[in-house]
Amino acid sequence: MLSRYWLRGRRRHGRRADENQEIYVDRYRAREWGPAIALVILSAADLVLTLLYLERGGEEANPFMRWAIEAGQPVFIGLKLGLTALGATFLLIHTRFGWIRWVPWTLLGLYTLLMGYHVWLRVQLA
Repeated sequence: MLSRYWLRGRRRHGRRADENQEIYVDRYRAREWGPAIALVILSAADLVLTLLYLERGGEEANPFMRWAIEAGQPVFIGLKLGLTALGATFLLIHTRFGWIRWVPWTLLGLYTLLMGYHVWLRVQLA
């Protein structure tokens, strides 16, 4: 799964022509990197919009993140971005495994809905 060649090795696909699924590779295609990077960017946007919402008197709905906010803003930011980056890395590494390849796209759809919710909250609090 992870080796010293990860991200700098030569293996971009399987050794045989029919080995394209259920394998680990060293290098990923842009269409595999894209969703992982987009998830981290959308998580950062969610972070900023959540902090703006909290400044206006809102409350965090997620109990775990509520605890992180109460522990301090650096804890909240570190957990939010750290957990998202860890999850996005896991999804990237396993992107060639069956149903996992659709998970990042599903999460991107959910994050899009979340961004719409943030827009709705901004309008409500304006």
